Amino acid sequence: LGNCQTWNKNHCGRRPLVANDDIGKVVGGFQSAVGDWPWSVSVNSHFFKVSYGLSNY
Repeated sequence: LGNCQTWNKNHCGRRPLVANDDIGKVVGGFQSAVGDWPWSVSVNSHFFKVSYGLSNY
């Protein structure tokens, strides 16, 4: 495994300070800019309580 990167928890989830020109990323047919996140996440949680037949969000 000569091409493995070591994991550093201090940098996990942080944007790189410099461009990584070794890896080309294309999102929707356009090249992403330096510092952009070429992905998105949506985390939804819906909690509601039913009381007397009425929903309260």
